[in-house]
Amino acid sequence: MQFPVSEHLWKSYAMNGAGGNSVQVFPAERVVVVITTTNYNVQQPHKLTAKMLTEQILSRL
Repeated sequence: MQFPVSEHLWKSYAMNGAGGNSVQVFPAERVVVVITTTNYNVQQPHKLTAKMLTEQILSRL
């Protein structure tokens, strides 16, 4: 997967599960992010996870 943040493109390997759960491995940066959610009855929960990952986590690293 790829996440553009400012001028940096974060490239990851991912393992995704139900409800928007996600494990993202960014080998170039030596970073692993684990997100657990309970968005089981929400449309497109993985888009919510990607938004949180981009705006709340990667933008601060």
